[in-house]
Amino acid sequence: MGRKTKKSDERDGGGNEVCELASQASNNSAHGEVGNQALSLSDIQKLLTGMEERIIGSLTAQITSNHAAIIRHDETIQAIETSMNDFQGRITTVESTLADIVQENKHLKLKVDDLENRSRRCNIRITGCTGELEMGKWQFKYNTNN
Repeated sequence: MGRKTKKSDERDGGGNEVCELASQASNNSAHGEVGNQALSLSDIQKLLTGMEERIIGSLTAQITSNHAAIIRHDETIQAIETSMNDFQGRITTVESTLADIVQENKHLKLKVDDLENRSRRCNIRITGCTGELEMGKWQFKYNTNN
């Protein structure tokens, strides 16, 4: 199928060794040689034990790595929750302040409107007089009295 990398060998758990030894044993027995190369039960147990240890080691390393990642994610989530609570408090304060400002703005608009209406009431409008009256004798008298 292709080249196997060291990682794929680790995932297989060293299964290649068993396959190689089994194929050697079958080749030897086919040629009539049953001797040193035949796999005994103890050899198979040793191979399986070795594979088991490599698999357990690999899984342990992966579990440790996953556990560390979970701890980092948990710390990140806690920091986000703390920030979110802080921002929620700030937003509540801003909303409260905004409501106060809106109330005060309404009050000030009414007050300004009332003051404008009152200031117009006291104004006296004189119509029909020409500008010549201002330059008459009353103006002169006023200036001399001062």
